Amino acid sequence: MLALVMIAAFAGLAAAQTAPAGDAAAGKALWDGNTTSCKNCHANNAQGGYGPDLAGRKLTFAQFNHAVQKPWGVMPSFPQLNDKQVADLYAYVSGLPGVAEPGPWRFPLPDNAPKGQVVALSTIGCAMCHTPILDTPRRGIAEANGDFEWFKHM
Repeated sequence: MLALVMIAAFAGLAAAQTAPAGDAAAGKALWDGNTTSCKNCHANNAQGGYGPDLAGRKLTFAQFNHAVQKPWGVMPSFPQLNDKQVADLYAYVSGLPGVAEPGPWRFPLPDNAPKGQVVALSTIGCAMCHTPILDTPRRGIAEANGDFEWFKHM
C-alpha cells in the first residue's frame, strides 16, 4: 500500500513539473504584440537588455510562470494572460538559442543627461519599460496625472 501511495505522489509531482504544451508561434505573436510589451525590457529576441536575457536560459516552466504571474523587483505581473498564453510565451523563449552577452539597453543614457533622465533611464530604469515618453500600455506616471515636464527636468 505504501508503494502505491509513493508512486501516486511521484506521478503527481512529475505531472506538476511538466510544462503544458505551448505554441511557439503564438508565443512570438504575444512577445511582439502590445499585450505584454515583453520586448521593451527583454529585447526583440529575448536576448536581454534592461531585463535579463531569457533566450537559452533553460528556465523551467514553473520558474517562468512564477516570474510572469508573481514577479519580483521591477517586473510587472501579467494577470491578463491565461495559462495557455503563458505556455505559448514559454514555448517561444525556451526555443530560442542562448546569447553570449545580453543586448544593449533600449534607450542609452545621453552624455550630460539631466538628473531626471539619469533616474528614468539608468538609476531606476523606468523608461526601459515605459519608454522615455511613457507611450506604452502601462503608462503609470501619466495615468496617475504625473507632471512629466517636472520629471524630465528633475
